[in-house]
Amino acid sequence: MRTEKKTKLVEITETKYIADDGREFASARDCEQHEKAEKRKAFIDKAEKLRIKELEDSIPLVLDETMEHHEYRWYKLQNENDYNILSEAYSGNYFGEPASYPAIMCVETYDYYCDDYDGDAYSFTLDKCKEDTIKFWKQQGYKVKIEME
Repeated sequence: MRTEKKTKLVEITETKYIADDGREFASARDCEQHEKAEKRKAFIDKAEKLRIKELEDSIPLVLDETMEHHEYRWYKLQNENDYNILSEAYSGNYFGEPASYPAIMCVETYDYYCDDYDGDAYSFTLDKCKEDTIKFWKQQGYKVKIEME
């Protein structure tokens, strides 16, 4: 009997997917999801800088249905770029774009199982609040004029 030993080298090609931030993934899908989440996180960080903390959870005065247990966040938008940042931060939810800038916008969210910027979101501009307030009081027989101090 004879014993023979052989060493075989097997070449294996391994594919890695590398995100823009250098993180490595085994699948293209995981890498793309990571990059998408990182881009969204950057929009959220920018949106946070637009927030008006003093109005936190103030319910907008609109004729649409509002709920006390919903979340309301207010933002000051200087231009269309700020509007786009806000829209992207809220997962691309479509908000009606303000008629002019600067504008104050309130975003209503209500999904308790999601983070602040996830789930369904709706928007109201300060101009819409003014219009609805005037309309409400007009229906009651009053004339209201809203002016800045």
